[in-house]
Amino acid sequence: MLKDNLKAARLAARMTLDEVAQKVGVSRQTIQRYESGVIQNIPSDNIEKIANVLGVSPGVLMGWEAPPDTTDTPTEAPSPPSILLRAEKELPPEDLKTLADMAEFFLRKNAPKG
Repeated sequence: MLKDNLKAARLAARMTLDEVAQKVGVSRQTIQRYESGVIQNIPSDNIEKIANVLGVSPGVLMGWEAPPDTTDTPTEAPSPPSILLRAEKELPPEDLKTLADMAEFFLRKNAPKG
């Protein structure tokens, strides 16, 4: 089903509802409604935009094609800059403070001595 394929492709791309919505030019709620099946008649231009954002073909989202096989591709942890940018967007302020304190600790620990 389209709704299941949308969600699976978004999760495979490791993207949030907000990230997809922003890049497609719709609200977070619209993407959520697409994924939950509340909105079933998705405009074809939005299907195309979502597919481009998620790095799949519209046919994959529609269920006409199989998704790309990623079983042979080792999954890598996000790079430090991208994980920090994601943390800044998604973590609550108290967790961001803890993360900043940890970063400060490691910066001091690894500072050149001299």
